[in-house]
Amino acid sequence: MQRLVVLLAFPLLSISLPCHGAPEGDMDAGLEQAYLQDLPIVLSATRLSQPLSEVPVAMTVIDREMIRASGARTIPELLRLVPGFQVGYFDGNSPVATYHGHGDELSRRVQVLIDGRSIYIPALAAVQWSEELITLEEIERIEVTRGPNAASYGNNAFLAVINITTRHAIEDQGHKVKLTAGSHDTKDALYRFGGSTDALNYRVTLGTRNDEGTDALNDYTRSDYLSYRVDYQVDNYNQLFYQGGFRDTVLGDHEPPPDHENQSRSAFQWLKWEHVSPGDDITSLQYYYNYNQQELTNENLMIKLGADSSDAVRTFLAPIDAFPAPRIGIRSERHDLELQHTRHFDKLRLVSGLSARLDIVSAENVFVSDDAQHHRLYRAFTHGEYRFTPDLLLNAGLMVEDNDISGTDIAPRIALIHHLDARHSVRVGTSRATRTPTLFDQNAYVRTNQQLTQDGGQPLSPVYTGLIGGTDVLNLVQLISPTDMQSEQIRSVELGYIGRLLDNQLLLDVKLFRDKTDRLIFDTSRTTPLPAPEDNFDGEAQWLLNSHRSRMQGLEIALDYKPSPRSRIYGYYAYIDIDAEMYDPRGNVSDIRRLEISAPTHSYGLMLIRHFAGNVDLGISYFRVGEMDWLDRTGSSAEPHQDRSAQSYDKLDIKISKTRKFDSGRLQYALVLQNLLEDYYDYNKTRYTDATQTVVAPSSSSINANGSLQDRRVYLELSWMFN
Repeated sequence: MQRLVVLLAFPLLSISLPCHGAPEGDMDAGLEQAYLQDLPIVLSATRLSQPLSEVPVAMTVIDREMIRASGARTIPELLRLVPGFQVGYFDGNSPVATYHGHGDELSRRVQVLIDGRSIYIPALAAVQWSEELITLEEIERIEVTRGPNAASYGNNAFLAVINITTRHAIEDQGHKVKLTAGSHDTKDALYRFGGSTDALNYRVTLGTRNDEGTDALNDYTRSDYLSYRVDYQVDNYNQLFYQGGFRDTVLGDHEPPPDHENQSRSAFQWLKWEHVSPGDDITSLQYYYNYNQQELTNENLMIKLGADSSDAVRTFLAPIDAFPAPRIGIRSERHDLELQHTRHFDKLRLVSGLSARLDIVSAENVFVSDDAQHHRLYRAFTHGEYRFTPDLLLNAGLMVEDNDISGTDIAPRIALIHHLDARHSVRVGTSRATRTPTLFDQNAYVRTNQQLTQDGGQPLSPVYTGLIGGTDVLNLVQLISPTDMQSEQIRSVELGYIGRLLDNQLLLDVKLFRDKTDRLIFDTSRTTPLPAPEDNFDGEAQWLLNSHRSRMQGLEIALDYKPSPRSRIYGYYAYIDIDAEMYDPRGNVSDIRRLEISAPTHSYGLMLIRHFAGNVDLGISYFRVGEMDWLDRTGSSAEPHQDRSAQSYDKLDIKISKTRKFDSGRLQYALVLQNLLEDYYDYNKTRYTDATQTVVAPSSSSINANGSLQDRRVYLELSWMFN
């Protein structure tokens, strides 16, 4: 099937395919410019502007042409284009992305930045893509650092860094209306308006996103948002940038049953001043504020003791009345201030900076104290690029962080880049990064305190009060932190090659890597005999521990081929091998195997882009992903079944668009077809798969009761741009 897809699609991109006429005006010029440009210039590897052949770590750039051709509705869908990345849907409204495995529904080991603003939610220790205030139309490019980059971006730049750059306001002038409708009752709408004065440009975006999720789950999305951007040119040397936004979201939730919903509100404010001196030195001062509030709506969610136990236990506990699950409201705020200065010398470019961060998190029944929790972090960083000769460069950087939880962490990096000639470059580099424990990692104390009754409201009998410690108050502790958490660590070594072949039409990127992690934070099983509060109902609880370590090695190859201004072929292959072992013997042995298969051994992808005459564009994307396990799924069975929570799958997407120009503007309509080859599960399976291959019987676990089936989907897009 894979060979058939390539053979059918390749003629569409052939340089010899005739084109009757040429695209009109600006499109033709844009295609020619993209075709003739040199190596991509990236900004986020070291905070210095560098060609791709001189960065100290492997990078992938997802540009605007690839975004438009992909047909993606979410940013994680775009990350399927990055070698070594894994993307899945925990449910229809919860996309997840990680690099080299080690991932769960929280995406906790990758750093995601939007114009330098981290979108990590400290209350949840997570990146929640459904909460982000950005549309694909606003994105200019996505630069993905494939490897640790704490030397540049500090904690949580652990496995990879996703740096999203949005478009300047001047690039989106006039009006735009976009409507999307299709499978699973998808109904999206967007309105954008941009304007300008002599020195000021602005953009305002209003939108709504709605769909019914996947077939088997209560995972719908209802989301409304507003965002805005203002760019002000103060004078020839100073600029001000201001962004902000609000989002109100309701998400269907199916775990635990019965179905209920989560409500959330997000907002951010971002302000940056930038000064460029006559000598091209740059000084910038940036401040941002992130706000996130979530509430679990569970009026219909009742807890019945013994519901998942044996018949005998259920019968014994039957007289105890069911009680409503505790409502959990979580609120997090982040304040971040950063000063950065870039200096140019004869053979040296140097960027240095200081930053301070304050996280404020409050949540009932989640932390040791219900009072607001505070976490302060301070950092200093520097990175230098020294050119010994025109062909030999040294990149070296250092980040020093101090925080309230783990103390001081140091993240160094050094790399040597050698240009063999004008078209071939090699690099060798090593780095160390940390992931600082979050407030949840350090202070978790998830519990339920409930006064119990029986037989419809009667006082609890001595039989039951004796069972729970001589009282009628149930203290059910579910998860505890030992409060002495250490930072996770990773050490990375990589050998890279960048080559420009076929008269600069083909860009080839090769990476060999060997990484080692230590002190990975996991939660233990309830059956693990660890200390728990004496008055806890069952005497045990899950514990967060620095419990595991791993070793990763492998190969990544990516190519970007532009045989003509109208044609492009992008592809990649990734091989990943993971070994794991215990760091703390109190951890779960079963998590070793789960870590080792937390990434597919083999994966590859191909994107074909063709611009036809008459402003018709075609994008074809194909992906092959091997089976794997996400760390929070139960798919890892013992021999002989070798079951996985995420099955191997083939994914084929096609987008066809047509643009028509009028005196008053442009009209674009597109057809997007997704998952044309097969239905698949890229996160967890369901009872509808072979039950004999599933570890936990579907009838006894909500985890395996349902899953987010990725089926064939069709979307229609209509965009109208006018002044």
